[in-house]
Order: sequence, then C-alpha cells, then structure tokens
Amino acid sequence: MSSEVNLENIDRFEMPFKFRMNDFRQEEEEKPQKPLYFIFPKFVEQLRSLKLPVVSTLEDDSLTRFMDLAVPESIEKVVTSMVRLKAIDLLGDKKRKEFLIWHESWTGVDKNDNPVPSVIFPKGVDKLARTAKYTDSEGKIKYKQIGIPAIIYTQEFSAKKVDEIINFTQTDAEVIQYSLQGTRSFGGFTYEEFRNLTFEELNERGKKGDAGSPVVKGKKEK
Repeated sequence: MSSEVNLENIDRFEMPFKFRMNDFRQEEEEKPQKPLYFIFPKFVEQLRSLKLPVVSTLEDDSLTRFMDLAVPESIEKVVTSMVRLKAIDLLGDKKRKEFLIWHESWTGVDKNDNPVPSVIFPKGVDKLARTAKYTDSEGKIKYKQIGIPAIIYTQEFSAKKVDEIINFTQTDAEVIQYSLQGTRSFGGFTYEEFRNLTFEELNERGKKGDAGSPVVKGKKEK
C-alpha cells in the first residue's frame, strides 16, 4: 500500500509529519518523487523556509519505508522509554524548563498481512539549524548552514502528559524504561517515581542509588 492512502481518519498530531511533493517548491529537479516522512519535521520546515537543501537520514528513510508499506489501521505504537531533562526553551521564552522525551516503537502489516519492519523514533525532540545570512552576486539574500544543528525540545514535562502518552498508545506503564538526564544520567525509576517525584527528588535518588524505591505520598524526598 502506497503512502498516498487516505490518513484523514487518523489523528494527524500522533502520526509522523508527511511532506508531499508540492511542499518542496524549489527547483523542479529537487522535488522528491514521493511523499517523505521526517523524524524532525520542524527542522525540515525551517530548511524549506530558508530554501536550504533538505536531505533525509537513514532514520527518515526507514520511517518513510514503513509508512509506504504499513496499512494505517494496522499500526500499533508502544512507548519503550521516557526521559525527563532540563534545557533552555529555544522555541519559547529562552528560559530553562523541564522537558519530556519518549521513544515509540511502531509495528504494522502490509496489505497482504505480512509484518512490516518496525521503526523506533524519538518524540518531543527536534532540531534547529544554525544559519548565516549573506547576499549573493545578484544581490539576493540567502542563507547557509553553519555548524551542527541545535537540539530543541518540544514537550514540557507534566504528569498529565506522561499519562496521556501511555494511555493513547495503550502501553503497559510498568514495561517502559524511565530515566533522568541531568549533569549525570540515572535510570531504573518506576512509573510512580518518574510521574510523581520532582526532578530534584529523582536526581537525589539516582545519586544515592535508590532508584526503584517506593514513593511515600505526602513525604518530601531528602
């Protein structure tokens, strides 16, 4: 089944962003010959707006291949991991905030009910190109990429969002790997810890080697 299948009955927010041929309005020869799916859609949108080359990665190619083959109604999503971290909000007020990243594993079958190779990709994270502006020989303002793109985070952490993601994908909360990314990274937390404790409390448990301990309601971590 091709990626031209009607996806209107599927929540677009939860599906990977699809760029069609007409989205690439540069030179004719630069237009892709079929719809492409990208892991980092904001990054692609930025490159397109600045008329910079858009090159797919191996991960993008895998996702496109999956969406080309999988029957949309057969797609099942499972959250494999969740991470809490603090970073500068480059898309917003430039203040330091706590964000949530998670990985989803997608499986499905093709039109003949044969399994399609699964894909795993991150959600809640994207990229931002570092660019420099210059004027070409014809006096036109153009842009070029400089350096490595910056990582940006798109989903602020909240206990409500954790539950929304888990419930939407119908993932067993107990099989997800939960971790914290700070000056050091710590893993082995339970769903209850990850959802209910503060960033500082999780960090303290990680440093003490207490990840996986019960959460006592109403008691502040020391």
